[in-house]
Amino acid sequence: MNVFSNNENIVRNITGLIKKKSMKNLNKNITKRKQNNNFIVYIHIRHDINEPFYVGKGIPKRDRSKYGRNQYWHNIVNKNNGVFESKILFEGLSEEEALLKEREIELDLKNKGYILANIAECGVKAGTTGMKHSEESKRKISEGLKGHVSPNKGKKQSKETCDKKSKSMLGKKVRLGVKDSDETRKKKSEAFKGRIYSEESKQKKNEKLKDKNLYVFYNLLNDEKFKGTRREFQDKFNLNSGRLSHLINNKISKYKNWIKI
Repeated sequence: MNVFSNNENIVRNITGLIKKKSMKNLNKNITKRKQNNNFIVYIHIRHDINEPFYVGKGIPKRDRSKYGRNQYWHNIVNKNNGVFESKILFEGLSEEEALLKEREIELDLKNKGYILANIAECGVKAGTTGMKHSEESKRKISEGLKGHVSPNKGKKQSKETCDKKSKSMLGKKVRLGVKDSDETRKKKSEAFKGRIYSEESKQKKNEKLKDKNLYVFYNLLNDEKFKGTRREFQDKFNLNSGRLSHLINNKISKYKNWIKI
């Protein structure tokens, strides 16, 4: 049955069918924020039976996205070879208006017998733009996570897994050229202030930073030759770390009569 010959047959005003209690709960969950009249309300249509299977709201382009959908939604789309049709029914709405319209359309379709993939009731219990946890909710979440140990804690990924991740990131320029704002830099700086590292952590960091390559140096004055690591060379002849770096990186040709060969 094709229900889309006239959108008014789908999206008729059924506000009277919504119980006052449901409306009250809905209004409680709408975040009080500055109005942004850039929200849309849309439906997804499955191709195999040409019927709606999902109602949603969001900002433009959200209607065509597959990201962040529930498993039931993906099951339906996968049965249709990953294809679905999107129809925008309303646009230019505030978030509150979009939530109300979304609720009306979902109830209307359910009353007509359509089976929808919506798990949460019109986004009321799902993630709502700008919604913040109350202090009580934060406390409950914190209490619930106490003593919880991640199943991946202490596990090391295999070389094969690391190689796969490395290959998947090749060519991706996620933050290339992106500069942190002054505010972000200040926050990062504040977060690291007062942090105390254990001696074990310091030692591990030092080990990682050590240049373990072997170098060969020759003294032009006394024909002395030295072969070893950068640290060994620096400590034995009491050399300046910065100047030695310049010598190793060929920024200077010699340092205290030493050349790199």
